[in-house]
Amino acid sequence: MKLGEFLLDSSTIQRRVAELAKEIGAYYGKELPTIIGLLDGGLFFVVDLVRQLGSDVRVICWRLRSYVGTSSSGRVCGLEVCQDDLRGQRVLLVDDILDTGRTLESASRRAWELGATEVELCVLVRKASSSGLSCQPRWIGFEIPDVFVVGYGMDYCGRYRTLPSLWALSPAEERIQAAERTTIQSPRCR
Repeated sequence: MKLGEFLLDSSTIQRRVAELAKEIGAYYGKELPTIIGLLDGGLFFVVDLVRQLGSDVRVICWRLRSYVGTSSSGRVCGLEVCQDDLRGQRVLLVDDILDTGRTLESASRRAWELGATEVELCVLVRKASSSGLSCQPRWIGFEIPDVFVVGYGMDYCGRYRTLPSLWALSPAEERIQAAERTTIQSPRCR
């Protein structure tokens, strides 16, 4: 496995997370929303962001998945176990990346179904190709090119998640993955 282009260093990410927390805090005022962290990729971002927001924020985590290797499967798995009571609550969905928009659209729809009165979105990174999607976050950490990203919680088959910085997967690795995709099935939702 090889890393490709270096995208963002740890200190730049941490500065932006602090800025996002201030922007979010200013928007919500004293009544902070229920934060729903979308895992696994959003794990580090969610933790760093809620630490900046304060100790009285309610945090829920939903473990969703839609990727196989470096490609979206076209399905979001895990929503069926998201049963939290959100009646009358303002909700902020926090995710690592906006790519196809399927995960954020599905999670947003589920939050409304569970009774949320408001649903806003925050992502660490938004890929350039996703700027035209109907599902757009109120808060975006960084705009990035259309590359497969690893580090700061984002992974490739469970690897690279603990890197403190963001990297693109190397083009050679992406070619290998394209060849392997023909033999990989979509994730099964249970």
